[in-house]
Amino acid sequence: MRTCYARLALAAVFSAICLSGSALAQSSQDLYGTLTEGRYSNNLLKFELSIPDGWLVVESEDQKAAKEIGRAAVQTGNARADALIDESLKKDVIVLFVSEKPLGAIGNAVFGISITKLPAKGYTPKMLAESFKSAFLQNPKNRVAKEISLENIGGLTWANVLLDLDFFGQPVHNNYFVTVVGDYALVSNMSYQNSDQLRKMDAALRGIKFKRK
Repeated sequence: MRTCYARLALAAVFSAICLSGSALAQSSQDLYGTLTEGRYSNNLLKFELSIPDGWLVVESEDQKAAKEIGRAAVQTGNARADALIDESLKKDVIVLFVSEKPLGAIGNAVFGISITKLPAKGYTPKMLAESFKSAFLQNPKNRVAKEISLENIGGLTWANVLLDLDFFGQPVHNNYFVTVVGDYALVSNMSYQNSDQLRKMDAALRGIKFKRK
């Protein structure tokens, strides 16, 4: 069970790291979007995607608890880095958070989408991924499983990095994607235990469609 909550907590906190942006001031429906019959739609950034078949929505109270657990887990002992993590967590907004199994189940996987308003123009996906990676490598027990790469998904350039992380002694695999949409960073996190879980989440992200203006 502890490993399950490790994956949930870290997925909740990953998207906030090094995205120390401005608070989002948008209508609730535009920002958080809607999920209908497995299809998620976000009006703020004008995109939609399908979640993996049969996966379950993680409710907001569980998200908040997981975020706090994740915050404790990623503390590095470096005062500057830890302050940045805390500040980022206040501004990151999780708009979609689903799990393969009910919380507490062994061998679970979680898929999250979050949005952060960037503090200034000029950020690139690779810059954001580099910041994310460097923050987690402050912990010598964490390692890079696959270096940062760039690819086109849904007509936008995304940066991707795969990390193996230590969560209170429990190993957690995390596949991190980030892109820039106007003034916002759009992040997808995939925390998983096996390749089939990763395949389903990867297919969900690659099916993302942005509505053209």
